[in-house]
Amino acid sequence: MDQHVKAGLAVESDRMAALVNVAARKQELIAAQGDLELAWAQLSEAMGATELKATELKPIEAHAFQQRPLEEEVATAVKTRPDLAALGQAQQAQASALGAAKSQYGPRVGAYGNWEEDRGSPGGSGSNNWVAGVQISVDILPMGKRSQMARESAAKEKIDAQLAAYQQQRAF
Repeated sequence: MDQHVKAGLAVESDRMAALVNVAARKQELIAAQGDLELAWAQLSEAMGATELKATELKPIEAHAFQQRPLEEEVATAVKTRPDLAALGQAQQAQASALGAAKSQYGPRVGAYGNWEEDRGSPGGSGSNNWVAGVQISVDILPMGKRSQMARESAAKEKIDAQLAAYQQQRAF
């Protein structure tokens, strides 16, 4: 750098800025090394293994990826798009919600049961009591259910349209 300053290709401030940059990178290296040692110390303390020593980190090895035709790569990318997978899951969930809203129109059948055993006493042997039943409910005025079904149906149509739009983009 001194030769550049003497030759007039750089000014002294450029040399000083480069030295400051080198010093900053050295400071970052020292801080990173300190963070690494601190992390190893915290790990050994958390594990209760005070004899745990930091291991030498190995550089990341280069990996050769196989090259396939572009059309094949694009087809794979389209199949594994996370946004399409999320929309597909949302579509299934909304279909379930719509099915649940539709099921509210029909009669509901429920069963219940209870059993109790009384402890015996010196004067008696105790007893058993039990109850079982079936309940059938029919809503004769399902006005509120219609709006719920309309909301669920609209939400499903919206998700179906989004999915169709994404799939249509894929065609181009």
